[in-house]
Order: sequence, then structure tokens, then C-alpha cells
Amino acid sequence: VSLGFLVSGLSHLFWGLLADTLPTRPLLVGSYALKTVSLMVLLRADTLLAAYGFTALQGLAEGGLRTLTTVLLARYYGHQHLGAIYGVLRALQVAGFALGPLVSGLTFDLFQSYHYAFLGFVGLSLVGTGLIGLVRPPREPALEA
Repeated sequence: VSLGFLVSGLSHLFWGLLADTLPTRPLLVGSYALKTVSLMVLLRADTLLAAYGFTALQGLAEGGLRTLTTVLLARYYGHQHLGAIYGVLRALQVAGFALGPLVSGLTFDLFQSYHYAFLGFVGLSLVGTGLIGLVRPPREPALEA
């Protein structure tokens, strides 16, 4: 857990610097894809090294998701309503985080394994990656306060 937070914290700096020089949306797609890869590593993790690999990849991806999502929202929609937009987005994300353990537990009860739950999470991550790739800036420029 400590390694994951350490990598995530350092990766915020990395992603923030990249966001100042490169287009944000492709970076966010890359961060989501990295999260998907980390989940695939977790599915196959059967050694301590693989578990650490998952943790490092997950931390790197999470740093990107947090930093780049905020940057993308600000660039697409401006700062006037950023708090409300980000608040709704985070509420939906946290609701998903709350459902994850319930879905995992039900899956375990049905199949005596978490494998199918994690496969489902990989699938959802792939869908999220694709959807972020399809996002386009609004037609109207963002209005600033």
C-alpha cells in the first residue's frame, strides 16, 4: 500500500509536467490504458515481484487519472463550474468504488473465486479507456468567471 501511494504521489508530478507540454486527452487515455494493464498484471500475479509490479503500475495510473482528469475538465469547461463538475464526477467514481467490493463478494460467493470479478473490472476499464478516447472538447469555448 505504501509503495502504491509513493508511486502515485510522485507520478502526480510526472503527469502534471506532461500535461503542461502535451495534449491532455491522449495522456488521460494512456493513463486509463495503464490502469487496465495493471489490472491484467493483478490477474496473473502469483509472485511477490508481480504484486509489486501491479502496485507500481496502479500507482502510476492513479496519479495520471487524478491529475489529468482535473486538467482536462478545466481545459474543456473552464473554471467557473469546475467544482460542481468535478464534485459530480468524484461522487459517481466513489459510488463505483463502493460497489466494487460488493460485486467482488457476490462473484466470490457464486464462483468461489475473484477471477471473474477482476475480469469484469478489466472490461470496464477497457470501456472507460475507449470512452475517454472518444471525448471531444465542447463546441462552445469555456466561459471564465
